[in-house]
Amino acid sequence: MAAARHVLTVHGRRVRTCRRHVKRACVFQETSLRLAAAAAAVPHPAKAEKGGEDAWFATEAFHGAVGVADGVSGWAEDGVDPGDYARMFMNACKELLEQSAVSEAARSVDDEEASEDPEDREKRWRRERKKLLDPVGLLVHGQARTRVLGAATACVALLDHDTLRVAHVGDSGVRVLRKGEFVGSTTVQQHMFNCPFQLSHEELVETTDTAEEDAEYIDWKLEEGDTVVVASDGLFDNVFDEDILKIVVEVERRVVEEERRLNEDKDESLDVGKKLSKLLAETLVEAAVQKSQDAEYVSPFVAEAVNQGMDAYMLSPWERILGKKLTGGKVDDITVVVAKVVLGKTPKEFSSDREGHTSV
Repeated sequence: MAAARHVLTVHGRRVRTCRRHVKRACVFQETSLRLAAAAAAVPHPAKAEKGGEDAWFATEAFHGAVGVADGVSGWAEDGVDPGDYARMFMNACKELLEQSAVSEAARSVDDEEASEDPEDREKRWRRERKKLLDPVGLLVHGQARTRVLGAATACVALLDHDTLRVAHVGDSGVRVLRKGEFVGSTTVQQHMFNCPFQLSHEELVETTDTAEEDAEYIDWKLEEGDTVVVASDGLFDNVFDEDILKIVVEVERRVVEEERRLNEDKDESLDVGKKLSKLLAETLVEAAVQKSQDAEYVSPFVAEAVNQGMDAYMLSPWERILGKKLTGGKVDDITVVVAKVVLGKTPKEFSSDREGHTSV
């Protein structure tokens, strides 16, 4: 895999903002594709009291962005809460996106009052926005800002007009679905079986993987109605891709008539999309939880263990003598963020305090 090298560029000057700035700046492209996102999460039963070790964010900044981080549980042996690293990492990513969106909004008001040709200004905005919406750079920023012991796998997905820009490190990943088929998927990055690439602060953990060197970057063109699933390995280790597809198709089939009825008013499409995304996320998490607790189920995690010849090490000597086959799900934190791609108006007002941006 070729290493991806990206540097996130943000505006270097301090900008004073106000509600008027945000309202005026957000209407330069009034109707566009947007991510209508919602999440569901269930922690590992043994970690439920502290909320688990996964974290996620979803924001309406720009055209929408989501992310998931999975704290590496091995750090708990050193007295470190892996969830702290994951939560700080996701918060750093979300805050940079939202601060950049507010900064761009305020600056665009100043530009409106300048003598620049409107067509040239729009072209310049698009070039500069592409620099802002760099998912690898966002992971680089998150890794640099999370200055605590710990580690996490991470995945972020940002919508830039009709292009979904994705970067991930490790085994948190993305699936993109359209009309009953997969049109996009990330692959697992791991040093060895069950040892994914993972990010730590470079000054605290010298042997860490780095977002700048190791993140995989992918982009896909999206269409209205597409479904984006971003999740920790708790989903992908327990639910095969074909079953993820079946669940999404069945849930969307059940609600499609209601969605069409509500979508007669396009102003409501973002809210309708969020409701469907929430139902999809909850259904996928429920399926993953059930599979994780099924001792007879041959899960994706077990299938991969067998494929890599690790099943012999995961069975006891007596089980091997008796010819027992490795089975079972993988009990874990399970976090799923689903984003429906909808055609909607850019929010007239941007808030960084929306409920559910970050959770565990």
